[in-house]
Amino acid sequence: MRQSRFAWFGVVELLLAAALLAVFGPVVLTTTAVVPLVVVSGILAILAARYAVIEVAGVSVTWRSLVGASYLAFAVMWPLIYGPTVLFGDPVAEDYLMFVVAVVSAGCFLFFGIDIARGGRHFDVTGDVDRVLSL
Repeated sequence: MRQSRFAWFGVVELLLAAALLAVFGPVVLTTTAVVPLVVVSGILAILAARYAVIEVAGVSVTWRSLVGASYLAFAVMWPLIYGPTVLFGDPVAEDYLMFVVAVVSAGCFLFFGIDIARGGRHFDVTGDVDRVLSL
């Protein structure tokens, strides 16, 4: 896979967030951290796809770190969907099952992000962008 392909991941996430915002209104931005995390993940994925390095106040952040952070935000989002119901609400069996599925999915996304951020031992992702953004 190439670095520039992460733009598609980011665009899909931003479209998902826009659809949730259109269907449920602005309340989805304040009642839970799910939609803001999807937006953050999408923006980080798009930045990782467009720039090899982002320099902020003398600190360089590589595209691999941005992809890792994107996957981290996406991974944290999954348990937050069912976690509050399971921990503080009145859960039924389906809520427990979906929470377990969400935690396992989050673990997978976390593994993907950590592996790519550390150089991709398990996943071969090659850099194909040379642009540097300096802020």
